[in-house]
Amino acid sequence: MEKTEKKINLDNLAQKIYLFLALSYVLVIPIVTVLTCILKVRLYTLFIWHLLTLFISVLTITMFIIENLMNKHKLKKFKFNKCELIFFGLFFIWMIVSTFLSSNLALSMFGDEYRGNGLIQFISYIGYAMLGISLNKKNRIIVLRSICYVSFIMAIISLCGGRLYNIVFPAYTEYSGIFHHFNHYGYYLVYCIIISIFLIFSDNQKISKIADFIIYLTLICMLIVNNTFGCYLAILFSLFLLFFYCLKKKILIKYLFIIVPFILFSLFIKVDNEYVVYSNFKSLTYDLGIIKNEIKSDIDNGNVSIDDNQQLMYVGTGRGELWLYGIEFAKQKPIFGYGLDNLGEQYYNKNVGNDMPHNLIINLCATVGVPGMLFYMIAVLIVLIKGLKNYNKNDHITNLTYFVIIGHLVSSMFGNTMYYVTPYYVIILGMGMYALNEKEKLQDS
Repeated sequence: MEKTEKKINLDNLAQKIYLFLALSYVLVIPIVTVLTCILKVRLYTLFIWHLLTLFISVLTITMFIIENLMNKHKLKKFKFNKCELIFFGLFFIWMIVSTFLSSNLALSMFGDEYRGNGLIQFISYIGYAMLGISLNKKNRIIVLRSICYVSFIMAIISLCGGRLYNIVFPAYTEYSGIFHHFNHYGYYLVYCIIISIFLIFSDNQKISKIADFIIYLTLICMLIVNNTFGCYLAILFSLFLLFFYCLKKKILIKYLFIIVPFILFSLFIKVDNEYVVYSNFKSLTYDLGIIKNEIKSDIDNGNVSIDDNQQLMYVGTGRGELWLYGIEFAKQKPIFGYGLDNLGEQYYNKNVGNDMPHNLIINLCATVGVPGMLFYMIAVLIVLIKGLKNYNKNDHITNLTYFVIIGHLVSSMFGNTMYYVTPYYVIILGMGMYALNEKEKLQDS
């Protein structure tokens, strides 16, 4: 009896610490960012962000090890022989080998001063995955709701613009929130919008449901005004899948409350006297026409070199050249790649003012090699397939995690990973992995 009580007390203490660490990331980083802007010490913002993300990760890994050493039955219950963990492990091993084989070891290890997207940063993501895995269901909901509330406040301030925005975010560009670029804010909004939708589905209290709906409307408006089209497409694709989800769950009425405002906002929101979504789809149609003509030309003439595809360079607001050169870099070193954060010099040699391909698959192929990319994608797809296989039996909060993963994958086809956005995704990925473990324990019992 005393032993059981001691175990319960240990579990409760561990949960409080995990919740504190998760909320520290969700709440402290935005607060610190705002303070550095107001105090006009923005030069230190990047350093503080890097330090905080690494510090929270180290504390989480330490806590995870201590808890499982003191509570060995919990470690035994978690199935560490699962396929997705094996492939994630292979991905990290491959990434470590790629790092030590890169031409610039320091850059691969620590990343550049802007992104810091080196091996150390990727290892720190393990801590955030552990955080998602370790949180119980009650604390998962608290963290997800906190992410939503913070994003709502940030969106309101950004949408208000003018003097209020300049006071709170004086060092940042319009519609970028606390982030250094509006695209980064777009990636963050993808997670927050999906969370708000599933909170609407899961909440039973009328007031909470109304609050969730207001947050959803605000975030959708912010997404369109933010004008990161890749992220808009990620939400559009998620809403397409959501239709079948709601059909199976028999909640199509709730789906109407989600899709109708999205369509109306998409049709009528204007920025600088221009319909944002209409303008983006017009550009997309034009780009698809270029791609179609170039493919036809290549087939007819046998020209497949980049020099013969100059028009393709300009599709996707300039992403075409990033993708084409990124594929070229991947072909040059297909096994281990150039190493993490090592593409800046390669793009510079091509007279391109960027350092990443703005596409997850191309970036992984070019930095850690094709095998590394396959290990990562297989691991994530296993989580998705296993998670969504029984989606009709899962609760909304569990399914939320898998829809966030889908949203992340779609948006990552057009953007870059950033150390201050990726931890949100990794925490939620960890939540999804924990949910898989819960189901497997039930099947074994």
